[in-house]
Parts: sequence; C-alpha cells; structure tokens
Amino acid sequence: GKFELRLEQFYKECGRLQYVQVYPRFSEADRGRKTEEGIWAKDNSKILISAQRAGMDGQQLYDLLLEKYHLQMEMAASQYVIALTSVMDTEDGFGRLEQALLDIDRETERTEAARDEFCTYISGEVCTSIAEAVEGDQEEIDLSDSEGRISSEYAYLYPPGIPFLVPGERISKDVLRQ
Repeated sequence: GKFELRLEQFYKECGRLQYVQVYPRFSEADRGRKTEEGIWAKDNSKILISAQRAGMDGQQLYDLLLEKYHLQMEMAASQYVIALTSVMDTEDGFGRLEQALLDIDRETERTEAARDEFCTYISGEVCTSIAEAVEGDQEEIDLSDSEGRISSEYAYLYPPGIPFLVPGERISKDVLRQ
C-alpha cells in the first residue's frame, strides 16, 4: 500500500547520501521473504541510520535530529540511531526525515576516524556452552568490572533485539565499548 511506497521512496532518495548511511538496503528478492519458522526475514519499517562517516556517533546524531529537526528517534546506540515507522507516518514525516539526512550529509565532512565500515561485527570468544554458562556457578558484578569474565546472561540492544553478548562468551573491551 501507500506505506510501503513511502518507505521505498525514502530508501531510494537516501541512496544519494554520501556520508550518512541508511539501512536496511533491500533487493527485490528480499520483499516478502520469511524464514523457515514463518518470521519475516527483513523489516523495512525499522530504519537504522549512521552518520559515523560524517564524524558523528549515535548519540550525537540522535540529539541533532531531535534538537534541530524535531525528529524523535526510537533509540541511540554507539554508532547509529533507529527510527521506527508505521502506517500512521505521513508523507510529510518521511520528507522531514529525508531532508534532515540530506542536510546533515551536505553539512558534514568525512573524518579520518570514520573511514572504516559503519558497523563491525564483534565475535566473542566462546569459552563454554550456553547451558553450562547459564546453569553453572555465577556471580553478579558491575558490567564495568566484567572485562575478561565469562558471561552468564544475554545482553541486547533493543531494537532490533539481537544479542551482542551471549552466555559462555568472554567479555571483551570491544563488547564493553559497544
């Protein structure tokens, strides 16, 4: 319907951006695809936006979109923000977000530190099975004191709700930085 067309147009227009990155980027093959369990494989309505190549972290982008453009994002992470959209979003709302991202893209310059790809996958060192970590001896400590320890809990950023730490993994500096 109209909502899907608005989203498609938004992603198409954001394809012109040089320093601000907008995800997900879908191919036609992704449309309507479900996993074997019947879960939608992709959700176009959750828009992940990174301005890392423009020298901004997630919180700076969140604050700029809110304060200058009066656009409320769902959340800020270390390297990106997430905008949740719905069928109730208007053409004007999508246009305002698109225009804000185009403005940010034009007004910023790429920094040396931001040349790496926007988001790196951090793979933890697996030290034990999930079951052993969850059912074994545990101790509650502050996250800030946990480097080098073995996790007995999942740690998530929501949305999208994908764990960045799994029971049985060693807690690294990279995980704590995320």
